[in-house]
Amino acid sequence: MTDTAPGAELPLVRDAATNSYINKIGRQVAAQADARGIPYSFYVVNSDVVNAFSLPGGYVYLNRGLLERADNVAQLAGMLAHQIGHVVERHGEARSAQAEREADHDAIGYAVRGGYNPSGLTQFLDKMLAMRAQTPAKVEQWLASHPLTAERLRSLEAEIAATPGAQSPRLVTDTPEFQSFRERLRSLTPLPQDR
Repeated sequence: MTDTAPGAELPLVRDAATNSYINKIGRQVAAQADARGIPYSFYVVNSDVVNAFSLPGGYVYLNRGLLERADNVAQLAGMLAHQIGHVVERHGEARSAQAEREADHDAIGYAVRGGYNPSGLTQFLDKMLAMRAQTPAKVEQWLASHPLTAERLRSLEAEIAATPGAQSPRLVTDTPEFQSFRERLRSLTPLPQDR
């Protein structure tokens, strides 16, 4: 069977358990997002470079380097919700600061309605700011397509604080299942030398 998804030429992780988990979380968040009924598909790219992107039609790609740096399931859900926001808003590949703000705004609602703590998104973006200062080569690709400033992060934190339900203690921040997923991902065939 041939994978006909856009981006199929990428070095994708072919581990069934990894792909099942990323699609489970991704579809749970996407179900809160798009009334058009787009059948979302989520893929893990076998690269240590921190990056993620989405293509029209509901194709979302997260690099292994991004996933391995997520500390909890709320951070994963936030990144997935952000990419889903780009699909919903029909941003295509040209990303501006305005497109990032729109996807951030959408991601908050998708995460909350999906049952995840939306602060996971700001936690992960804060990690990206720290990585930019410490190891800029690791996040260069991410920052080229996802403009990130401290102002954007503060704005996002303020929006989360003002979002009804975003502070609910019922929202999930982490699960043992996510930690098992991340450990499994780290144990797979070594990454290509793109560090």
